[in-house]
Amino acid sequence: MFNALRYVHGWPPCTGGMGDDSEFDYSDATIPGDPTTYEVAGWVRTSLVAADKPRRIVKRWNWVLPGDGTIDVLPLLLDQEGVVTLTITKSGQVDAETRSRVHVVHEGAPGAWVDDLEKLWRWHVAQGIAS
Repeated sequence: MFNALRYVHGWPPCTGGMGDDSEFDYSDATIPGDPTTYEVAGWVRTSLVAADKPRRIVKRWNWVLPGDGTIDVLPLLLDQEGVVTLTITKSGQVDAETRSRVHVVHEGAPGAWVDDLEKLWRWHVAQGIAS
């Protein structure tokens, strides 16, 4: 589960990303099934801060606004990057399979985003586990 959560793109709604060896991963900020494109929605930029296998993953994130120019010089939505911490704990066993709980703490997000981010992180974690 740790690897699945570590290597899925670092933002809940994204439909794809550009993972490479750079400091940042950029994922288009679109929701599956929504016709909006990344040219309109922008991108979400994440970077790994810490990975304490198998217990904890910490990533920084910010929203890259759409515009002209290369992705690494486009303006960011938030003045300070947010931080997402995923903590994985064993929660028991069902039919000889170990079950885990994933606790997500998302710091630095505007207050108006909290409810939506909670829903989106639930979706994101489920996608990571299913892949």
